Amino acid sequence: MAGNAGVERMVHVSWIETTLLLEIGLPMLKTFKNTALIAVFGLGLSACASNMYESAKMAAPEGDAYNKALYKELMALADHERYEEDWTDANGYGAMALAAANGGPVEMTAPGARELDRYGTSGYSQADFASAHSAVSGVLADGGAAKDPTAMAKAVAGYECWYEQAEEGHQADDIMHCKEMYDNAMAILTALFLAADFETDDLLKLATDLRAAGGPQIETFSPLYITNTCD
Repeated sequence: MAGNAGVERMVHVSWIETTLLLEIGLPMLKTFKNTALIAVFGLGLSACASNMYESAKMAAPEGDAYNKALYKELMALADHERYEEDWTDANGYGAMALAAANGGPVEMTAPGARELDRYGTSGYSQADFASAHSAVSGVLADGGAAKDPTAMAKAVAGYECWYEQAEEGHQADDIMHCKEMYDNAMAILTALFLAADFETDDLLKLATDLRAAGGPQIETFSPLYITNTCD
């Protein structure tokens, strides 16, 4: 029965091709078949990307606060790319988000892995992203995820987003937004690492000693800013 079914399908296809050949000619028939094949192949790729995105979307994040924060940030990027029907990057962010959701390490995109300015001019070079990658990796290795999970997640996602948008090079607002996300997160992390650990009383005494003597002044309420005074 299986053999007969196969023969029937072959006869059916052959009949369709014969009919098309008579109607549109051999050159057009080849074009039609190639176009149909490309369309089916493209649908297959889209389905794969969509499946990865959907898998990440349905994931229940595990792990520590950093992994959960990183999952959230990466899924926001995946959602954006999905909205723009950029299946490749939606798939890429989805894969990274899944890794974060599973509590595992998330490998950042290596410098040089993306071709910059494919559709426009971003104003950035591979050297910029090599430097950014090194900075984020260094803070992460030094315990940035424990010091501020949210800022660390935004720094990683900001780098990925900035690099991805610079690859395309034609959406200035998106490039700027991603760069600001990276800069702001790294500023927070840098401040945390540069700040020494002081007890509140010690900080208050230090600030008081540094304040210049003068007449009555209105002081801000926080010991961190006690040196900021106004008349």
